[in-house]
Amino acid sequence: MATEPKGPIKPLLWHYHWLPVTDAGNGNFFCVDLDPAPGGVVGQIFWYERVEGPIQVVANGFVEWLERTALDLESGRVAHHPTDGFVVTQDAEPSAAADGGA
Repeated sequence: MATEPKGPIKPLLWHYHWLPVTDAGNGNFFCVDLDPAPGGVVGQIFWYERVEGPIQVVANGFVEWLERTALDLESGRVAHHPTDGFVVTQDAEPSAAADGGA
């Protein structure tokens, strides 16, 4: 099944070279892309939703993604909830740490 992701991600529902690195507990997660589409970067991070598939690239690599996660936490854009994990505290697109519930 083809999808329409934003950014250089292969338009597939799933690819065996995508490595999930988070788990929102609802089938949505961030992935490391080990086989990006043309124009992409090996190791880029993208947001994946269980129904729609890959959504958008959020960072060019793991270090950039971690830095954005830290900035999101420091700015208060994202907070850690004891049972829900990382939650978006403002109405915004998924960034580095969000669970995509925005």
